[in-house]
Amino acid sequence: EVIQSIEPLFLTSLYVPDFQETQSYEWQTAFGFNAYLNKDVRLRLQVDYIFTNKETTEESGTYGSSIELGFQASF
Repeated sequence: EVIQSIEPLFLTSLYVPDFQETQSYEWQTAFGFNAYLNKDVRLRLQVDYIFTNKETTEESGTYGSSIELGFQASF
């Protein structure tokens, strides 16, 4: 057995800078997992998705979104 345990991650948030103008907002969702190979080694995969909508400039996009793959070892 290569993977001893898996730890899931899910986080979501909504940021609205002004409640009078709810058309401008930023929605962020992060999900992924930690896979423990043994007590000293783990792999991590995380996807951080950010969707921004700005009413003042009529722009929307996913600038700042990322995918991260990590390897951690303790000595």
